[in-house]
Amino acid sequence: MTYRNCKKLIELAQKRGTNTEEWTDDMKTKLDIFLLNNRITEEEYNELIQLIDAK
Repeated sequence: MTYRNCKKLIELAQKRGTNTEEWTDDMKTKLDIFLLNNRITEEEYNELIQLIDAK
């Protein structure tokens, strides 16, 4: 569920053009926390990071 919600947020930010550098840094920090607390897997984490970096 966390993975799906994060993916939707990333896709919406890219669609709307609101994925600023500040937003990107904040989202990466959140993903780090989700990974450390086992809310997402390492594979999901890597996929989401790639989506963020694919501006």
